[in-house]
Parts: sequence; structure tokens; C-alpha cells
Amino acid sequence: MAHLSQETHKAYYAANTGIDYAIAWLSEPSHQPNWQYQDQQRWADLQISALGSGAQNYQVNIQYQQQYFPKISPYIFIKASAYADNQSHIKAQQSIWVTDKLPLLNEAAKNIPPIINHACIETESVYPGFNQQGEPLPYAYASANTECVHQQHQFISDLNDPWSYLVNARLDRETYKKLAQQESVRPVSARRFFYVDAAKIQQKIWQPEAQVLGTPEQQVFIYFPAQAACPKLQNVTLYALVFIEGDCDASQWQQVEIVGALVVNGKLNNLNKQTEIYSLSHHHLGATLEIAGIGVHRILGSWRDF
Repeated sequence: MAHLSQETHKAYYAANTGIDYAIAWLSEPSHQPNWQYQDQQRWADLQISALGSGAQNYQVNIQYQQQYFPKISPYIFIKASAYADNQSHIKAQQSIWVTDKLPLLNEAAKNIPPIINHACIETESVYPGFNQQGEPLPYAYASANTECVHQQHQFISDLNDPWSYLVNARLDRETYKKLAQQESVRPVSARRFFYVDAAKIQQKIWQPEAQVLGTPEQQVFIYFPAQAACPKLQNVTLYALVFIEGDCDASQWQQVEIVGALVVNGKLNNLNKQTEIYSLSHHHLGATLEIAGIGVHRILGSWRDF
């Protein structure tokens, strides 16, 4: 009897592993569900074969079903069932509800000018973009600096801390670092989050993994912490929100094109014609910054075993 109880517990562990696998599968960009779907939606059931636990293996079956509740965020119901290979009467099931991916950026970030910093700057190589009607947008940069009188300057009082203004309140810098580290094992083209620490800077020059990061359809987030000390950029095209901590001297930047936004949590100095910064809407009318969401989130209290 004790042996049977032990094997049943192992089956529950296998089912729990199935839940973890199911959430990881949903979190992959290629499997992103249509969270705004107005009816029930299902994916083909997933199978995980031969999850081992000692001498016993378990077959795990995963089922998904999406539910949409009017005026409430959509949810997905996940059920994982584990069956012992050689003892069919040993079975365990677990279920959980999950909800939409956590957005990286706040709503305020979607329509920011191409540059945010603490200084008053020249905007000769900054291109604000256009709205959906093709009308030019008025602002080339934004700050909380009350001394800037440039007609293309937008005053936003909350920009003393650009991170808090732009990034989801549930995502601090340390959490972002962990997310970027987790993604670092993926192919460069599949990554959404980049964390450029001092170890990635050689002779004050950042050498990215590719000369083009991000795409017009899938922008990325590139974060330079203070230790990176605003390195020299050269020969890169970034479809991205680039976030640099501390003052930044851009005089040595060469052949740099940023399509999205450059955010400097300090003063941006000496921006030259070798660097061109475009709003995404300059290339695509009315387009806004959209960086893919982060993970899929469990709804606390919804876990069940049966």
C-alpha cells in the first residue's frame, strides 16, 4: 500500500511537470494565443512521453481550452494528466487557469517621441514620424526639463525616471535582467530582450550578435545598465527601444540607425549626423512601439488536483 501511495505521488509530480511544460509552450512567441478571441478555442493536445521517476515512467497528456468572459480578461484552462506506463490504474491530474502575457511597456510608451533624455538637444537627425492620416507628429524628443524651448520638445513631468514611465510597474530592472539572461540561449532572431553589461563591451565598443536587431514587425528592448557606460555604437540597425542608464556622449557613434526610440536616463550629448533615430511611424504610418509580452501568468488560487 505504501508503494502504491509513493507511485501515486510520483504521478502527481509528473502531472505538475506537465503544467509547467504547458505554460512554457504557451509562452513561446510562435504559439501565442489569440487572447481576444470571442469564443472557445482549443489547441491540439500535447503529449509528453516517458517522464521518468525512478523505475517508473509516465505518459503526460496536456489539454488546453480558452474561455472568454465578457468585460474580463480572457483565460486559458490547462489540464495535465499523468498515467503510469506499466500500471494503468495509477493516474494523476492537475489543472490551472492562466491569463494573458504581461506587457513589457506601459500604454504611455507606445506613442513616445524618438528620443527621451534629460537634456535639451538638437534634432537634425531625429525623425518623429506620422499619424495614420499621414500628418507629421510634432515632437522629436521628450523630457522633464523645463528649460527646453525647442518647438519639437515635449515636456512630460514623469520623465525624471523614464523606466517607471515606460515599463510595466511589475517589471523592475533586476527582473528584466533575468528575463534577458533566460533568452540569451535562444537564436538572436528569436530574442526580444537584450541586457548589455560591461562584459559585452570591448574597448568601449558594443559589438552586438548581429548588425540588425529586431524587425519592423517585432521590435526588441535593449538595456544598457550604468556599468556599460554608454558604449560606442557603430554599423548597427536597431528596431528597438534602446534604454541607456546615465549620461551618454554619442559623438563617436557611427552608422547607427535606431527605429523605435532611444531613451537615455541622463543627458544625451553630441548627437551627430552619423546617427539617425526614427519613430516607428516614420516608416509605417501610425505604427506604435509593440514589444512582445512576457510569459504567461498563473492565476493564483486556480490550481487543482483531482
